[in-house]
Amino acid sequence: MELRGLLDLLFVKKASDLHLRTGALPVLRINGDLFATRPEKVTAEEMDDFLKEILAPEQRATLIREKELDL
Repeated sequence: MELRGLLDLLFVKKASDLHLRTGALPVLRINGDLFATRPEKVTAEEMDDFLKEILAPEQRATLIREKELDL
């Protein structure tokens, strides 16, 4: 599933958060509970594609330096 599909699902399900981590299932937070969006884990290549699509260079630098980023 592409990032656009995950974000569309976020809005359809009225989720407050989309959690993405390489090697883990993408999950939505709905009313405080976490729900997997698909059975496949996020690959390193897929995560890199997601990040290139949505992050400005400064945000990527922050992510690399601090190992996390909230958007």
